[in-house]
Amino acid sequence: MSAVAGLAARVSALPLPAGLRRRLAHVSADSGVYLGHAGTAFLIRTFGAAIGFALQVLLARLLSLTDYGLYVTFWTWLFLAGQIAALGFNDSCLRFLPRYLARGRLEEARAFLRTGFAMVVAGSLAIAAAGLTGLWAMSFLLPAGDPRWLLLILFFAGIPFMAVELYLDGIARSFGLFVLSAAPAFIVRPVLLALAVIAVALLGLHLSAVTALALAIAVTGVVTIGQAVMIRRRITRQIGPDLSISERPRKQRRLWLAATLPLTLVYGIEEIYLVSDILLLGLFAEPAEVGIYFAAVRLMTLAGYVYYAFMLISSREFSLARAGRDHADLQGRVSRATSWTFWLTVPTVAGIVALGYPLLSMFGPDYVAGYGVLAVLGLGLIARASVGQAGDLLVVLGHQKANLWVALASLVLNALVTLALLPWLGILAAAIGTAVSQAARAAALAYYARRLASLDTFVFAGGLLGRHAGPAHSA
Repeated sequence: MSAVAGLAARVSALPLPAGLRRRLAHVSADSGVYLGHAGTAFLIRTFGAAIGFALQVLLARLLSLTDYGLYVTFWTWLFLAGQIAALGFNDSCLRFLPRYLARGRLEEARAFLRTGFAMVVAGSLAIAAAGLTGLWAMSFLLPAGDPRWLLLILFFAGIPFMAVELYLDGIARSFGLFVLSAAPAFIVRPVLLALAVIAVALLGLHLSAVTALALAIAVTGVVTIGQAVMIRRRITRQIGPDLSISERPRKQRRLWLAATLPLTLVYGIEEIYLVSDILLLGLFAEPAEVGIYFAAVRLMTLAGYVYYAFMLISSREFSLARAGRDHADLQGRVSRATSWTFWLTVPTVAGIVALGYPLLSMFGPDYVAGYGVLAVLGLGLIARASVGQAGDLLVVLGHQKANLWVALASLVLNALVTLALLPWLGILAAAIGTAVSQAARAAALAYYARRLASLDTFVFAGGLLGRHAGPAHSA
């Protein structure tokens, strides 16, 4: 029996209503390759989630509650800064590279890779240098000996590593190298960081927020270098070495820059929105409360890995369908991504909420206070999953302005709801703001996908499991 047939048979055996079971089996039979890629991504993220969860428990146990709150706040800001410093090339490569590969335009693919790498390295170094210079100029703002000085220095020093890592992730996804995309950041890095933290503890050294952040940045640098070497070897075998530059790729640079640089703003606001709850709490709540909230976020992130698994492969799928200029094929891929994202997210969220108390208690007895946060965040994830990867779809199709306005409006809504409820509800206010804004964002993205591209992204737009989707193609 083939793997695809085996999948359909296993789905048919699930204890579900007969009609739903038949639809699932039918979609499974036509989505074997697609689900294989998504399954690989999901397994990597799930395995990485277990490692990351253990790492966060380890850090929460070894750091004081205040130090843990400082660490997660600065790490969140570092990831956000890296996204901005990548200048949009980590996302635009998913728009251009799959199309170039599908059409055999290898010279342009090589030129795009070269241009993107140069821009990301130069841009991230410039941002880091400007930040360190500004920090030196404003040294009077914080008292001498304040640990936030070292945290800020480490923050700016880590920006180039994070930016290059994100760019490499986009390249790997564009070439269908899903293991090389996900494994370095979500398996290798947390394993190495956990080993480093344990080594510090065994040596009897004091583990503070500064030490933890320094170790995380150092490990990120090592992993990024290794990932770059492996990706370069794989794509060189596929498209050949970069030996010369012709006039046509030179002319394409204007298109790449015009399409890419605005994505810095689009995804910068998008990333601010995604972590705005933690950022707002970092400004208006005590570090201990931020630590409790972050523990709940980390737990519910496990359910978000379903979304991530399909996001990892869907942008490339959308780009390939666009390269073939087949609207029906594109609608099929969109519906398939939304259906699987939603129907796998719902039971995952339910399972995490059901086990919320024992899971939170693993961080420590104080963290159980985050259970309400956990449940509300789960509702927000379900709302986001109901339109699948609609935001990435708009970017691939060149409608990034719509994505920008939706992200900006969602950010404002989240901030308003959170700040309005914070005095009365504490950290639960941030969870409510996140869930409400995610529901509004999902509705807006579905509207724009329908209006601008005549594509249905809502999970129930074509029936219980969305429209029938044909088999996935590979480049």
